[in-house]
Amino acid sequence: MRAQLAGPSVRFHARRRLSTTPSRRAPSHAEAEAARLKQAEEYCRALTRGTDHPAFLTSYFYPGVARPAFYALHAFHAEIAQVRRKVSKEILGEMRYTWWRDAVKSIIAGHPPSHPVCLSLSLAHTLHHLQPYHLTRLITAYSHPLPPCPDLADLRTFAQSTRASLMYLCLGILPPLPMRDGAKGEDRVAHAASHVGQAVGLAGVLRSAGAGEGPMGRSWQGGEELWRDRVKEVASAVREEVGRAREVLGGEVGREKMPVFLSAVPALVYVDRLEKAGGDPRVAKARGEDWRTSWRVWRAWRSGVF
Repeated sequence: MRAQLAGPSVRFHARRRLSTTPSRRAPSHAEAEAARLKQAEEYCRALTRGTDHPAFLTSYFYPGVARPAFYALHAFHAEIAQVRRKVSKEILGEMRYTWWRDAVKSIIAGHPPSHPVCLSLSLAHTLHHLQPYHLTRLITAYSHPLPPCPDLADLRTFAQSTRASLMYLCLGILPPLPMRDGAKGEDRVAHAASHVGQAVGLAGVLRSAGAGEGPMGRSWQGGEELWRDRVKEVASAVREEVGRAREVLGGEVGREKMPVFLSAVPALVYVDRLEKAGGDPRVAKARGEDWRTSWRVWRAWRSGVF
C-alpha cells in the first residue's frame, strides 16, 4: 500500500522539476545575423593570415572598429588573386571574375551574396563607405594576365592596380586626419600610400617568384640570366617606392593613417633578406619569415617612422 502511494508522489515531483527547467529559446533573427557575420569575419581573418602574413602582422595596429573591414578587404584580394591558380581552364576563371564583379555590384546595392567575404565586405561598406572603383579595379587587374616576360613598367602598373588599390581602400576605413590638415593632407597621404602599395605589390611579385608562382614564376620565358636581372631591378624598385612615399610625407605620418604605411616594413625586410640570399627569391623563401619582421613593424608603429 505504501509503495502504491509513493509512486504517484515521485512522478509528481519529477514532473514539477521538469516543468521548472527553462526551455532553450530559439535565437532571434538579429542574433542569427550577428552570428553569421561573426563567422564571416573569422573566415576573412583566417584567409588573410594564411595568404598574406605580412599584411596580417599590420592588422593589430588598426583600430578595433576597422579591423574586420581590414580582414574583409584582404580576404577579397586573396580570393581574386588566386582565381587563376584554382581553375583548370581559362573560361572558368573568366566566369569566376564575372561572378565577383556582379557580387561587388550586389554588395554596393545592399544585397550581398551569401559568401563570407561578401557578407564582411557588405558590413565594411555600411560602416566605411568603400569605393567600388578600387574593388572592380582589383578584379580587372587580375583578370588581364601580364605578358610572359613582364618588364618593370608592366610590374609597376600591376602593383598600382592591385596593391595600391588595396591601400586606398584601407585608408578609407581609418579615422580621418585632423581638420588642420584639410583636403591637401588627405591627398598627400593618398599619394604616399600609392607608392607604398607599389612597393608592397612588387615585393609580392618577388615572393611569388620564390614559390614559382605569379608573373615571374613558372610562366617566365626569358631565361635564368634575364630573370635574375629582373629580380634585382624589382628589388631596387621596392626601396625606391618606399623612399618616394617618405619624400611625399616629409617624414611626418599622422597616427590616424600610420597603420597603412606599416605595410612597407615587411616589404623592406623581405628585400633585405633577398639581398642576403644572393638575390635569389627561391633561397629567400626557404629561409622564411622571422621574428625581426614583427619587431620592426612594432618599432615603426612606436616611432612613427616606416
